[in-house]
Amino acid sequence: MISFVIFALFYSLSSVAAQTTVSVPLRSLPQSLQVDRLVQVDQNRVSNLMVDSLFKLGTNFRLTPNIAESVTWSKDGKTATIALKKVKFSDGTVVKANDIVTTLSQCIKMIETGINVSLQNIVGFKQFRQGRVKALSGIKSASEKTIEIQLVEKTPLLIDDLSHTACSIVKNSKGGSNDLFNGAVGTGPYILSSRDSQKLVLKKNKFFHGKNDGPDQVIFRSTQDYGDLESLKSWSDLILVDSETPPQDGFNRFPHSELGSYHLVFNNSKPPFDSEQRRKAVALALDFEALSSGMSWDSSRLQKGLFSYGMRGFLLRSDLKPKTKEANEILRSLGYSKENPFSFTIYLAKSDHSDAEANAWPKLFPNAHILVKAEVISQKKLMERRDAGNFEALKIGKAPGSVDPYLILASLFKGSRYNTPKANQPHCDGLTHKALRESDSDSRFQLYKEAESCFLAHHVLVPLTSLNPGYVFLRQPWQLTRTNQYLLYPYSVNEWTKSETR
Repeated sequence: MISFVIFALFYSLSSVAAQTTVSVPLRSLPQSLQVDRLVQVDQNRVSNLMVDSLFKLGTNFRLTPNIAESVTWSKDGKTATIALKKVKFSDGTVVKANDIVTTLSQCIKMIETGINVSLQNIVGFKQFRQGRVKALSGIKSASEKTIEIQLVEKTPLLIDDLSHTACSIVKNSKGGSNDLFNGAVGTGPYILSSRDSQKLVLKKNKFFHGKNDGPDQVIFRSTQDYGDLESLKSWSDLILVDSETPPQDGFNRFPHSELGSYHLVFNNSKPPFDSEQRRKAVALALDFEALSSGMSWDSSRLQKGLFSYGMRGFLLRSDLKPKTKEANEILRSLGYSKENPFSFTIYLAKSDHSDAEANAWPKLFPNAHILVKAEVISQKKLMERRDAGNFEALKIGKAPGSVDPYLILASLFKGSRYNTPKANQPHCDGLTHKALRESDSDSRFQLYKEAESCFLAHHVLVPLTSLNPGYVFLRQPWQLTRTNQYLLYPYSVNEWTKSETR
């Protein structure tokens, strides 16, 4: 009996000792996690550990069934029948078809003025927006384990939409909230353990249907030193740096670059950039060689097109010299001259490099009849100006939201809330709409290229550069299993594995 007690005690202590915890930095701790209202990167980084979707983006950007077991399309391509796996929510209850219908209805309502245009084609969406029906007629529970989605016309990218976090499967709280901090439960690899003003703690979801080799507990902390390797090494197990950084003792190092790019965005809807000629003159006069040097941007990432480095269709900008003569000819035809230059203000978000950047912008149009004023404001104020359309020009970052280019193009649709330049190009929109209805991927991509060329021909904005390559440092013995370029891989803690140092 004594030996049994000793063994039991030893086993218990070993189990406790085997528990693993990692600390992960955020720029700020999320105050809410409403699945259909995740507007900040840090909200997505946390929520992606707590929720799961019908489909997921796997290795080499392939979409694969996740909570869904399979999808079958009707011959006309207008009805998708999705069979479900036997999966449980994090509270132990089984996910049923009715839960999926509720989740997707919320997701579709959220994108009413958004950019997921393929979901907007679901039968009944217009009536749903106007409040004339309680549930979409195009989404129904065919059985406890099967849902059916009916479409107005062929919409091949529906499956892509159903992989997005906004369409993650959650069970609302009794009060109807889908906020994971307010009683809603997900199906992801982790659940909320505790939260306060200093930290956010997640623990493994024992009902998770997938594989989770990651740590037993994840502690998120906010820090002003985000990305500062030396400051974070003492406590953080994950450090993302955006520049060439040598190996560090005690850490595994992985090359990494998030999909995303910087654009010079004109406000197409009001003077002075409601004039395509003015937009063209500025685009021609911009000295990309000086821009790359002044911002320390890798020349291999300078963009000529809209699609970021790492995406299919990335176009490298090779014409770095400004076309000052052509720009000045346009400006003179509009009444400008060296003595009376065309002037505008560009707003920049406050950052570690923003003051140097503000000094650089006025010098990026050498010998052109252009006078630029650069003003640095807080990120919050910049977003307020962007949303209100209260700007002439912005330098702004944009994440594509999908490895398929359609979200970048659809964000330029007239009326989209993501249409920062307030573009109004019906022909270009039409090309994108046509692409979204094309089943053949190669034909669809050719239409994407035509739409991209259309927007660029109207100088809606100026693509600048994709994000520079950086590194991920994980405290040993943790390592990443996926390192290709996509938004959240380093923060997919459930995919971390233990191994020897490398």
